[in-house]
Amino acid sequence: MKLIESHSTYTTAFRNLAIAHKDILHDPNSDKTNFARIVLNRDPYLNSHAEIREFLTAIESTLATPFMLLQSYVVDYVAKNRDNKRKVMQGAFIILDKVEEDNFNNQEEVFDKTERIGEELLGWLDNYYLENMGDGILEHSANENEKIGKILDGYYGTRFHVAINISAESKLAFKPDQFNEI
Repeated sequence: MKLIESHSTYTTAFRNLAIAHKDILHDPNSDKTNFARIVLNRDPYLNSHAEIREFLTAIESTLATPFMLLQSYVVDYVAKNRDNKRKVMQGAFIILDKVEEDNFNNQEEVFDKTERIGEELLGWLDNYYLENMGDGILEHSANENEKIGKILDGYYGTRFHVAINISAESKLAFKPDQFNEI
């Protein structure tokens, strides 16, 4: 099975990265969590920052930092002349950490730390796709990061947008057994 080819494998891959990364060390058996996932609305009139704040408020009592919040992905389907159909999965993850109140030097340290962690996660993905070229491509030209904060009572961090390009030939193939006669 490929590392990422559906919503469940996407979630599993990033959860496993949160478990394995030495700064995050998410433990699924702990009362505290360093990983969660969220589905954000793409409606331009809704504020994703507010959605994130509301979500984190609900889980704050169990939140441990640094923390990875995995955002669901959107898909672009692309093909040239109906050949080489591709599924470009564009998702995001946020690395958050707690900043001491009114400590702007600590805020800068947290921005540096969360950016480093996110870049290490991207580096892991890049290495995976270089070693497993048939599984897909990490689209570097679509990857970006942005600083975010203040969320709740002092959480700051870095949001990473990530694009993974996989084959969609079998996913978009006509499957006549899935249809009744028209």
